[in-house]
Amino acid sequence: MCVDTLTSHKGRIYSLLICGDRMFSASSDRTIKVWNLETLECISTLSGHTDGVNTMVSLNEGTALASGSHDKTIKVCFFFSVLLFIIFYF
Repeated sequence: MCVDTLTSHKGRIYSLLICGDRMFSASSDRTIKVWNLETLECISTLSGHTDGVNTMVSLNEGTALASGSHDKTIKVCFFFSVLLFIIFYF
């Protein structure tokens, strides 16, 4: 039984990651969406890759996220507060 359908990406979804009360979805649309698992709302969109994002991993006990892309880069972002402030390192 499906509870809900989350739609926000403009491309295929390649990867999902759950970390605490957040879910991350990586897509061919070059973005990572951040979802609140309680409300099922998209609360942020991470951009920076120039091609589809196909993998993600949680780092440092959920305070950072690394993503790999078809653009041949790995990007790392850190979460500094509940409001999700992100820094991408190129």
